[in-house]
Amino acid sequence: MQPIVVKYKWKNFAPTWEGIPFVPHAFALVALFESYEVEVHRLPPFKPNDYLFKTHEEQGKEKWEVFAWAVR
Repeated sequence: MQPIVVKYKWKNFAPTWEGIPFVPHAFALVALFESYEVEVHRLPPFKPNDYLFKTHEEQGKEKWEVFAWAVR
């Protein structure tokens, strides 16, 4: 799994979609004619190991459950 971090730079209107309906949000993005910058940082791949499974075994009965918990 390859985690990433996305950072938006904006002034008046946040380009992230956090709670208003899609159509008004899309209209506002187009109508404001702002320029947005997006930084994408790629983090190292997340590879589970035996330490993860032993330390957090209470999070699930099988390894895939512990892995899913850790990714969340």
